[in-house]
Amino acid sequence: MGHIHPRHDGSLHLILPTPDAERLIELGWAEFHNIVTRGLAPPVMVMVYGPRDEHELAVLKQVVELAYLAAGGNDHAADGHAIGATAPAG
Repeated sequence: MGHIHPRHDGSLHLILPTPDAERLIELGWAEFHNIVTRGLAPPVMVMVYGPRDEHELAVLKQVVELAYLAAGGNDHAADGHAIGATAPAG
């Protein structure tokens, strides 16, 4: 699914469905991982830029949930609230 980089950077590598990866790139939230740009991996691996404020952190949480769901994760958290695409718009 992915990993987070050190605190000073805060960026993440995530694996997402290609349309979602492309949309994040289009919106300026991410770029393809360098192994994608070198043709060594499919266009599902991205580096998502670290959040700079609480709003960006909230958006990033939704992106991480999307990666989790894409990896076959549950669509509800342990406390029962919906996550990812099933979550109500907030």
